[in-house]
Amino acid sequence: MRLNSENKIIDFKSVPKQLYHLVPQDIFFKFTDKKGSYDCRNKSEWGMNESFIHTSNTKKILKERVADGKWRGYPLDTNFVLLKINTSKIKNVKITYAEYNGIKYYHIWSALPKNSIMVSKVTRNKDGTFRL
Repeated sequence: MRLNSENKIIDFKSVPKQLYHLVPQDIFFKFTDKKGSYDCRNKSEWGMNESFIHTSNTKKILKERVADGKWRGYPLDTNFVLLKINTSKIKNVKITYAEYNGIKYYHIWSALPKNSIMVSKVTRNKDGTFRL
């Protein structure tokens, strides 16, 4: 996997209107506060203990390049949820991206307020792949 360095976004018009984040349901609840804000940053359980929230700009990229490759081996009884992030609701937040093999993956450097996310359950196939 070829990585380009982290790129800070200056023109927020270039940020997709929606970004996507997939997470096991129990971890989503664990990292959602009383106000409904979700924050998996700096957690070893999810997000690789990094200071940002990993996202993809399409469900297709999330499924094919991330979920099916990395999380397919999770037990089938592990429930996952998909967060659809409305980027217009997370203004004044640092957003960067890294490019891997020509695909941009966006990084959000703050918690996601409740009003910025739509949460939906995700189903999986018998082989562990995801239906997004």
